[in-house]
Amino acid sequence: MTQSRVGACLDWSALVFSDAMDAYLAESDDWRLPLTAGDDYQLCFTVPPDRSAALPAGCRKIGVIEVEPGLRLRRDGSIELLEFTGYEHFL
Repeated sequence: MTQSRVGACLDWSALVFSDAMDAYLAESDDWRLPLTAGDDYQLCFTVPPDRSAALPAGCRKIGVIEVEPGLRLRRDGSIELLEFTGYEHFL
């Protein structure tokens, strides 16, 4: 996102977590943990809106690319700015 000078807004309700993480979230409401830690990985990529119908089965839309830089999360009717706090692979 830095290189393209755009941002993204993720939709919390579209994210999929493991059963164990769902149980943890129900107990703690620590919604930041699955966004920054753990070993459950999903492939994330962008597709132009006019090509989204061609996505293979099993792919899901979890957010949108936006002009405003930064990463945001839509959750419970509000939008939260997310800071990059996870592991940096390419330093």
